[in-house]
Amino acid sequence: MLSKKIAFLIIFFVEQVLSYDVCKTWHQNQVDPIPFIQSLPPCRPKLPLVENQAPYSFEGFIMDNTCNPSSPIGCQVFHPGSHVCYRSVYTVTIGFRTAGQQCCYNRKYSLLVGPPSGGTLDLADSKNKLKHFLVDVTPYFLCCLFSNNCDLYYEKRPSDDGLRWRPPMTAGVSGLSHFVTLNGISYTFKTQGIFKLFEIKESNFIVHIKLGYLEVNNKTQANMSVLKALSIKSQNDHIQIETNQNNNLIVNLNKNNSKVSNDKMDLKDAHFRIENGKKIEITYGLGIHFTLELSSNLISLFTSINSNFRSKINGLLTFNTLNFSSENEIRNFFNKNRITNFNETLFDNSNVNETGNYNDFSYIENIEKNQIEFNDFELESLAKKRCNENEKCLYDVSLTGSLEIGESNLKIDKYLEFYNENLN
Repeated sequence: MLSKKIAFLIIFFVEQVLSYDVCKTWHQNQVDPIPFIQSLPPCRPKLPLVENQAPYSFEGFIMDNTCNPSSPIGCQVFHPGSHVCYRSVYTVTIGFRTAGQQCCYNRKYSLLVGPPSGGTLDLADSKNKLKHFLVDVTPYFLCCLFSNNCDLYYEKRPSDDGLRWRPPMTAGVSGLSHFVTLNGISYTFKTQGIFKLFEIKESNFIVHIKLGYLEVNNKTQANMSVLKALSIKSQNDHIQIETNQNNNLIVNLNKNNSKVSNDKMDLKDAHFRIENGKKIEITYGLGIHFTLELSSNLISLFTSINSNFRSKINGLLTFNTLNFSSENEIRNFFNKNRITNFNETLFDNSNVNETGNYNDFSYIENIEKNQIEFNDFELESLAKKRCNENEKCLYDVSLTGSLEIGESNLKIDKYLEFYNENLN
């Protein structure tokens, strides 16, 4: 029995020595990681929680399959002390190496930096599992698990410290076409048609939306417009999402039309995920993120956009009454962003001639309480309880009689609130 213990100790000692030598040799042969780190998106210092939970995706990052609340073993092995990690959709290629960013967070959802818990630079794209294992994971085993030299590993695969991170711009569309712009301006848009939500020309990124009148009891309500469809064109991908009369989402990914319920996939420019057929998250390497939620045949939308694009963006989400001196200028702004030429629309099979005209719209800058009128006392009491004093929610319930439509505003407002919390 004693001889077995001695043999085990000898093997363990030899393994430690060999691992240390191999780790040290590996460390000496590695390239400078700084150019890669500086070219990749920075880690967010604090996660934007959604209903007190870590989000699946945000900005330009998606949850790491290896380390997350559903896979705690991966955290214990590779980032002990971490609760969840994320990987960047964007990768950078320098020479023959394609690198990606990993960010890890503790149970308080604060960024972890350095060994043993912090995220690491990947010098092989994690989508290429074999290469990632050989280039990034194997040296981790040698330096951090088989020897006590994790500091050497983190010198060549460092954590991002989050100091370069800047808050993104956020915006949303919900309920009866209630917009919150990138400037924080709220307005309600009553119309139908195809519009440019926003465009970033230098990145070949453009988003069109289709607004249509809401149907209540099979009757079209001309004073109630909602978001019916979204079409996003990036450098290499085209994503189109629309709702049908059966309250289902129809998704077209790069000309492949389908009704999907649960799926996630990597596209060329983005990561796409749909949950329960009602919620979609799209995360672009550019640092642009969308969350879409379906309810009562309308789509509610939240988006966050990298603040580097602040001066390079145009479209409905840039609306700001401070930029206009007259009602006519405001009307011209909306008409400028209306798509009236079939050749200009991103939507497939869209007849733009049937989606409204220049004069067929109105807008309300802010909904006031005196604009909310209920004819049903019971509905009013229930709405006040469910809407929690949210004017957009109360306004929509008063017009439609639908609590679900009203509450769709609460979801988007919560995203806006969560993303802007703890920014300092």
